[in-house]
Formats: sequence, C-alpha cells, structure tokens
Amino acid sequence: MHLDRQLQNKILNEFRDSYPNRASVQMLSCFEHSRQFFGNLIYLKGHGLIEGEVEKITEDRNPFKIMSFAEITPAGLDFLEDDGGLGAILGRVVVKFDENDVIKLIEAVDLSNAPADIKDEFKKVIKSLPAEGLKTICTWILTQGLGNLRALFPLMKSMGIL
Repeated sequence: MHLDRQLQNKILNEFRDSYPNRASVQMLSCFEHSRQFFGNLIYLKGHGLIEGEVEKITEDRNPFKIMSFAEITPAGLDFLEDDGGLGAILGRVVVKFDENDVIKLIEAVDLSNAPADIKDEFKKVIKSLPAEGLKTICTWILTQGLGNLRALFPLMKSMGIL
C-alpha cells in the first residue's frame, strides 16, 4: 500500500465538511473505494485523526480491511487548521518563574571560579533587585547562554540538568 498525502488530505477535508456527523464511507462518492483508499483511511485512524469501525473482508481468499463508518476527530480538525487549532493552544507549555524562583535559580549556579567577595556581592545585588531588574538579568543570561552553547552545556551538566 502506498501512503498518499493528497488522498489523506481529501479524506480529512471531506470528513471535516460533514462534521459533527459520522459519514458512511460508501456514501462518499468522491472516492474510489479501493484497497489504497481504505489503507490510507485506516492509517489516518491509527494516528487518531479519524475514528471508525474497521472490519476484515475476504475477497477471493485475499483478506483486507475496510472502514464502514468514520468521522474526523478533534485532533483531525486541528491538523487541518493553519494554526494547529485548539490542540496547539492547549498543548502549549508556559514556564513561569516568580522573583524568588529566579533568585534561587541564580544562586544555584556554580560561581566557583569567581572570588568569594564578588560572589557574595552578586547574590546580595540579585536579592535586592526589583522584578523588572530580575527580568532584565534573566533575559541577558538567556541571550548569553544561547550565544555560547559550548559553555552552556558544561554548565548544564554541572547543574545536573543534562
């Protein structure tokens, strides 16, 4: 069986147009109901983009599967959307730090290569910064880290991140 992206797209769009109703696959006259068609249909089901009833048919001692009823799933609808649909919005991971989290994170960084008086002064200044100052420091640290990945990886290893 050949995976046919154009056929899969056509199938999904047909089911989207009939949503929220189930569609009898046999009633969709725009498709040639071949093994190729059913193979792609069952493939889409395997990825959770459609759901339906699969049954095994034997024709001239040559078994194959068909799907008699199907409907597009919310994941299938989201897949068709340019922005990824609600799945992309709901699946987004947002990381939030409050001021104390940022201070603890910065204090946890191994500053062993700095003199003790500088480390103490640095920690004192960090603790006294307002939220906007901490935001500026975090942005600068992130920019510096991403700009110097060779130094970032050993640091992450020393912190137990990697």
